[in-house]
Amino acid sequence: MTRIGKVLLTLLSFGLPLLLLATSWVADRWPVLLFDTLSLATAGVILISYTVKPFKVQIHWSLAAPLSAAAIGALQLQTNTTVNPNATLLAVFDWIGIAAFYFVIQQFFALSPRLSRYFPGAALTFSTLYAVYAIVQWFTSNGHIFWHYPNDAGVERVLGTILNRNHYSAFIELFLPAVFWYFLESPRRNPHAAIATGVLFASIVASTSRGGFAVAILELIVVFLLRRYWDAQMPGARNREGRESSGWLIAAAGVALVVFTAAIGIGPLQERLLGPRAGEFLADYGQSRWEYAEASVQMIKARPRLGFGLNTWPEIYPAYGTYDSPDTHVNHAHNDPIEWLAEGGLVFLIPLILLVGVCVRTGFRQPWAFGPVGVLIHSLVDFPLQKPAIVSSAFVILAAGIARSRRD
Repeated sequence: MTRIGKVLLTLLSFGLPLLLLATSWVADRWPVLLFDTLSLATAGVILISYTVKPFKVQIHWSLAAPLSAAAIGALQLQTNTTVNPNATLLAVFDWIGIAAFYFVIQQFFALSPRLSRYFPGAALTFSTLYAVYAIVQWFTSNGHIFWHYPNDAGVERVLGTILNRNHYSAFIELFLPAVFWYFLESPRRNPHAAIATGVLFASIVASTSRGGFAVAILELIVVFLLRRYWDAQMPGARNREGRESSGWLIAAAGVALVVFTAAIGIGPLQERLLGPRAGEFLADYGQSRWEYAEASVQMIKARPRLGFGLNTWPEIYPAYGTYDSPDTHVNHAHNDPIEWLAEGGLVFLIPLILLVGVCVRTGFRQPWAFGPVGVLIHSLVDFPLQKPAIVSSAFVILAAGIARSRRD
């Protein structure tokens, strides 16, 4: 591939997720359709270029996850088993677009394998800047995006460009392990990474997302334990540095978390965790996610093979739900796996298993890429995987982790 081609590939590989992130507050579908179209066009150009002048093309088995999801939607359209062909057609196009983008980002790391080594540092810079911007906007913009554009949802406070607090925390969860790992790798050389870890954690606290708060703590614990595990597998100077500085790094990271969390203020999150409605998250059947999950289970039982059609859950829910708030439009099950199974049937276990498999395998081998696993866990109580900005960023991290594993 020519130098100009590599530059364009780099711009598209990271520019497309940034496009989705910057426009995630837009209610219209045009940003997602533009992302899908550009991803497909770029993938097509890569394949055509390969036929003209062969170069190294990387295809990982995990590409089968989004492709199989698209195939299930196409099968529903072909067999006329979807209750809304237009909605399912859009879902198929979105899954194909995600697959094309995943293919594109894999080619970027295949052509520049050394860059995967620097990904945690780049993730630190980007996520910290975005978190600082989000926190400042949270306190100063009165719900306006970029301090100028009012949000259509009428949200009083907005973190960055993401309207939903749970989705913001899920987005930060993608990068928190990379930032913390960057600090753990060399605390003496990267003390600023401890500060960045505190900033990211504090922004999750500011979001008041209970699920995000729990997943963030889990990520920090798991990444630290994986660091200790891999140190034990790699005797030598690096292992000695990890043992000698473990107490210092725990103290430094802990101080950063406490200081920045205190600066943001834990009051609103504490109210949601310990206030009179705290039990709603897990126990209040009538007004919680459990009711949506039970309705989804009934949908799966009604159509276990191919489901009702991708992207049709909001249309089917009223027929199975036993609770609907007059002030809230229920458009998702708040549990992505069970929603996909209701829409795609039990056959959708194929892309789900592939997706979970590649996330867990990559997160174990490259702990800084544990973020997608955290988002998968979060998706059990919310719907972050329905947001293209989060999904595309997760696939960037997965592609970087896979490339780093191959290089190592």
